[in-house]
Amino acid sequence: MAGPKPKIPPALEPELLKLAGDGKTSEDLAQWLWREHKIEVSSRQVRAFIKRRRDELADVAKAVVREELRKRLLPALRRAARGGQHAEVIERRLLRKARQLRETVHEFHPEALTYEALALKAIDRQLKSANLLMHYAGLNQPDAPSQAAQPQQDLRAALEKRIRELIGQGAAQAPKPEPPIH
Repeated sequence: MAGPKPKIPPALEPELLKLAGDGKTSEDLAQWLWREHKIEVSSRQVRAFIKRRRDELADVAKAVVREELRKRLLPALRRAARGGQHAEVIERRLLRKARQLRETVHEFHPEALTYEALALKAIDRQLKSANLLMHYAGLNQPDAPSQAAQPQQDLRAALEKRIRELIGQGAAQAPKPEPPIH
């Protein structure tokens, strides 16, 4: 039966971790412990000790990072949501102005086209905001694995349809289907 495992004193832990961080091998560290402190440990015990401590430090670091993210992410998501709502207001205002120009002046008024182009940019901002919010809420993941490939094409098709409706092309001029991306 083996004797009790020699312990590395807590006072030496920071220095041992620093030396390990400086690139010393576990063999070097075991020799250092014997030479400097008369503590007899194997290189395997030193490796296990360092791994255990690094894992503990990693867990603490992850908790700190999560807390900092929580502090900063929620306000950022609120700003993104407000940005999406503001983009919707801008879209409606621009489309209303374009419609008024088309009805009062003439159907192909150049300024109406400019307003509609800006409205498309506002729609794009709404989509980006919605995608960001869905990503961080975990709602952009499919419920079932079989749905994984389909949503991207559906989203793209819906966006293209909405853009065509806004510029007055409707479904009459459907684009050529793009080859699938592998």
